[in-house]
Amino acid sequence: MTEAETLRRLGLRYAAAIDGCDAEALLAIFTSDGSIGNSDAVDPDFVGHDALRGMVGQVDAMFIKTLHKVHNQLIDHLPGATTAHGHTYCTASHIMPAAGGGWQCLDMEIRYHDDYRIEAGVWKFAARRLETEWVEIRRVQPFDLSIFATIAP
Repeated sequence: MTEAETLRRLGLRYAAAIDGCDAEALLAIFTSDGSIGNSDAVDPDFVGHDALRGMVGQVDAMFIKTLHKVHNQLIDHLPGATTAHGHTYCTASHIMPAAGGGWQCLDMEIRYHDDYRIEAGVWKFAARRLETEWVEIRRVQPFDLSIFATIAP
């Protein structure tokens, strides 16, 4: 696998870790001092493995489920370098209870500003700063096979 592919896969592994509420998988792709925060904040919200583990707990507590869909990625990397920078576009769907019952979905259109660094011989995120471009909120329902009876001819 090329270094470029390794760096791109970090975005996919991040999505899987968050959606699976898998703190260990998340920590495996961040440097020991790695951070996540909003791009407009002076300081990141979560710095270091203990804070990142807590972030996974917050996501698990706030949402019924999430689904991050990674789109375009542009990574600036020089062969042989030990750091890189890039942007990752993502639609992050967050399912939560709706007022009056049922579910609603908060879709966030996100642009991540990513810094990468080699730690212990492995490429990892050193920092992710997210910039939310817009959101959409809509009612959704849990999937059930019986739904096909209502739409099939």
